Amino acid sequence: MNKKWLVTALATAVVAGGGIGGNALHNAFAKDGATNDLQHGIEVASKLLNGTVTGAELEHIPSYHFDAVDKAGKKYEVQVDAKTGRLLKAQPDVDTETNDDENESDQVEADDDQEAAITLEQAQKFATASFQGTIGKGDLEDLPVYRVEITDQKGQAYEVDVDVETDMIVNIGLAEADHDDEQGAQEENDKGTVKQDDDQEVDDNVERTQLVQAAKITIQQAIDAAMKKQPGTLDSVELEDEDGTIVYTVSIVNDKKEEYEVKVNANTGAILKVEQDKQDKKGDQEEQDDQEEQD
Repeated sequence: MNKKWLVTALATAVVAGGGIGGNALHNAFAKDGATNDLQHGIEVASKLLNGTVTGAELEHIPSYHFDAVDKAGKKYEVQVDAKTGRLLKAQPDVDTETNDDENESDQVEADDDQEAAITLEQAQKFATASFQGTIGKGDLEDLPVYRVEITDQKGQAYEVDVDVETDMIVNIGLAEADHDDEQGAQEENDKGTVKQDDDQEVDDNVERTQLVQAAKITIQQAIDAAMKKQPGTLDSVELEDEDGTIVYTVSIVNDKKEEYEVKVNANTGAILKVEQDKQDKKGDQEEQDDQEEQD
């Protein structure tokens, strides 16, 4: 298997997607009673990979959602990554009005077709190759996932995408920056230009290793400290170097939908700074200005 992907049976099942029936995929990755909470997503990803969690956030993957029926006649919803064609998940389709109402907020239409690198027809072919059954109609939507970054002892960062609704691990791979770097290097090589980026990759890994080694508290301890100082709902968390100080930047949204960034010293656990997100402030001001203009 390509070194870009984790060599585990679990990762192989998700990445390869070949010959996986609905039941096999669902039973391998689903968990009953999943809760929509970023901290829970971190726990799920941590159980899968050995390493240090260095970041987590809510993401939306553009994906094609298909109605499907397996060989036993059972209905499924099959989802294919709209950028890579990889099978993300296949789960039993519970067709009830109650569930539709509950999940309505999570079913987000993709912004536009440019989010997709493959067509609906291509996605149908990928789905047919991976799902043992019949693929029906499909739509382009966004799949909400908790994207958790885990760094191993060598400084290599991996991303684990955990489905918000089901706890299914829908994707495992190199952290996006590393993947983009290697993709760019491959494109240069395809053009006949040899590009040596091994040194850059080593530097990135060394930097991440230093971050992990410098952090004396865990990401959960940082979250607990931040939320004690600024109550609310966890939006994202990231381990980073800020002017020579290793910190966890914890983003929290309060009951008024205001987003705050709490800087936690990754060595001591001390709260260094609490401030409202600048983008959030800007959005509030623009909304207020628009309202005044209408008045």
